[in-house]
Amino acid sequence: MSQQAVLLEKEWTQEEWLSLPEGPPFYELEEGKLLLIPSPCREHQQITGLLFARLHDYCRQSGAGTVVMEVDVALPNGRGYTPDLAFSAREREGQLLAADGKVHGAPDLVVEVLSPSTR
Repeated sequence: MSQQAVLLEKEWTQEEWLSLPEGPPFYELEEGKLLLIPSPCREHQQITGLLFARLHDYCRQSGAGTVVMEVDVALPNGRGYTPDLAFSAREREGQLLAADGKVHGAPDLVVEVLSPSTR
């Protein structure tokens, strides 16, 4: 995890995190703390975009499932993250991809591209 600023010294709930307006800025939720996610650099975005394009093409051709970029993932333990990429297998799409546009539960695959600040 990168060095992230902790915002507002209060306990945040997953419900509060999910109700935040769509970013930027983007936030993650860990142990009740709201964390500001730093903006990615150009190289990070290029790598993420290339990986998304390849996975998206594969999913479209094979029907394996759905891959999305930078979607909020609400985990059962109350934490919330916004991974660079998240894949949900076709068999689990209905369980994970909610009407609110968020992923509820652990995706089948999460990709997080490391930046210099996270190495």
